[in-house]
Amino acid sequence: MSFRLRLVAIVLAAIVTLGGLNLAALHQVRRLDGESFAAHRVEGMRLAQARLDELFGELDNAAANLSKPREIVNALAAADNEALYDWSSAFVGSVDRSAGIDAIAFVDRLGFVISRAPDEFRFGDVVADTAVFRETAAAGHFLGVAEVDGAPNFVAARMLHKYDDLPVGMVIVSTPITPAKLSAISGSANVVVSYVGPRATISGTGAAPLSQALFRETLTGADGSSQFRVDFLPDARRERMLKLQSGLSLGAILASLLTLAALLAVLRRQLAPYQAIVGGLLEYANHATGLGGLRDRLSPLRGRPGEAAQVADALTQMIDSVDANFRRIARHADELEVMANADALTGLANRRGIEAALQAEARRRFRFGGGFAVALMDVDHFKAINDRFGHPAGDEVLRRVAGLLRANSRASDTVGRWGGEEFLLLCPGASAEAAVAHAENLRRLVAAAFADDFAVTASFGVAVAQPGEEPEAAVARADRALYAAKADGRNAVRAL
Repeated sequence: MSFRLRLVAIVLAAIVTLGGLNLAALHQVRRLDGESFAAHRVEGMRLAQARLDELFGELDNAAANLSKPREIVNALAAADNEALYDWSSAFVGSVDRSAGIDAIAFVDRLGFVISRAPDEFRFGDVVADTAVFRETAAAGHFLGVAEVDGAPNFVAARMLHKYDDLPVGMVIVSTPITPAKLSAISGSANVVVSYVGPRATISGTGAAPLSQALFRETLTGADGSSQFRVDFLPDARRERMLKLQSGLSLGAILASLLTLAALLAVLRRQLAPYQAIVGGLLEYANHATGLGGLRDRLSPLRGRPGEAAQVADALTQMIDSVDANFRRIARHADELEVMANADALTGLANRRGIEAALQAEARRRFRFGGGFAVALMDVDHFKAINDRFGHPAGDEVLRRVAGLLRANSRASDTVGRWGGEEFLLLCPGASAEAAVAHAENLRRLVAAAFADDFAVTASFGVAVAQPGEEPEAAVARADRALYAAKADGRNAVRAL
């Protein structure tokens, strides 16, 4: 093979190598972003389904509670509009702030509305031909979506019986499906929950039009139907980061191609004894040296008269440009890795980051011995805080609690948001007594931090990993301990 062909082959090999490295870095960034978005989808679906189930559950509980008192049953049997209105209006007034109940109607067994709250003087109409009345009369209860006054509503209904076997009518609890309620179910501007009905579709508000949705999933309603869908919208910050990363990678490849093409043009005109240049390129192409080694080989040629120095200068500039781009790519890859493991609201580790820390701690314990403790923390009555003061206030509570946990934990501890209003603390080397004392101190700090605003307390469940126990098992025991703390009245620390 002639020297010219060998030189062309070397240059092409360098182009392929540089391009491959840039593409590999871009692929790594895309992979990390895909993992982060997949985790975001799973968590978003879990929270939306939980909020929808919670809404239906509260409606069903309200209907069940209104179907049991003897005074209500007797009032419905006697068609006592005044007594029924007093019951239902008081119930709507007290429950509306937490559950979002908008209307309660008492209907006799023939389908006549005896009382309707909050519309005191709207009664006497017939609802016997509605799906809610028919299904409740047949099955004894109803839970799902149905039309109320011509609009789709979340509805729960229960039959009322006198002497436990004589039906006297039913109670129907409802709240309309509105964009605001659907937005509360989604909990995020980048996640939009929609109700898809036979006549119209109602959607919550989002950060972008639904036509730009990246993925669409389906929620399961209380009756097992698929009337609710979830659209995941693009995150503007994430899109900007990916565009920047793609631009850097493509720019690096283009710069390499242009620089090496210019080098070929120079070498074609004058093939002098460029042994140092050719030797350095051969070593780089054969992976015998890196960009730093290639730069060192070219340094003696720089600053001399003639084209050899110009070639060395061009190659050095190319090396500096590629090296700078590699550093930018590595820095942005690190930033995306941090974003994938961080919770956007609190700045703590997210569930993915905590699980990685748990696995790392398990590997450390297997290699060096020792143990660790896990503490799960849940903000008590967090939904009531959201409903009473609004989601921005709830977010501020989570941020302040996160700051307390971070500021009052050891540097070796990992503190993260496990999901919703739950936080997890991983304490390497902590004994059961130390972990419980730490949790008790944090519990007191949380209660004291909000004393001047409104009451905020937290419950803790603590577990110390047993020899040979997997991290997941220790977390499960901490979760059971947390459940025990909440069952004992909340604002407590329990350990298993």
